[in-house]
Amino acid sequence: MTDQRWHEAVISLGSNIAEAERKLRDAIGRLKEVGRDIVVSEFYHTPDISGSGVMYLNAVLKGRFMMDAASLHDECKTMELSLGRRKPSSGAKGEVAIDIDVVTFDGEVLRPVDYGRRYFTIGMEYLQGGRVL
Repeated sequence: MTDQRWHEAVISLGSNIAEAERKLRDAIGRLKEVGRDIVVSEFYHTPDISGSGVMYLNAVLKGRFMMDAASLHDECKTMELSLGRRKPSSGAKGEVAIDIDVVTFDGEVLRPVDYGRRYFTIGMEYLQGGRVL
């Protein structure tokens, strides 16, 4: 359901495929279409949390959205699918075309595990330090 006021969200973005930068830029573009006051950290690499050695390209996006948390989450998952995200059984093992997760919404941590992981905290540090695109 769409809420009729602006909400602040912080969103984690990641991809581990050859076209990772293009996927992140496409996701950022789509989020800019549905939000405002968008600020994006510089891109950075982090290793896969499973220890597989696969590297992800990551960014953190902060912005305002005129929808509730559930609607924003659904919008992000729709974006993932349209940008090539596949269920693990339907794609190459371990490949993630794009991952878009709402980590905080109006200051509330929705994904506590992500909130404490380096693939998110680096991006937050970049935003706070002015290292933005």
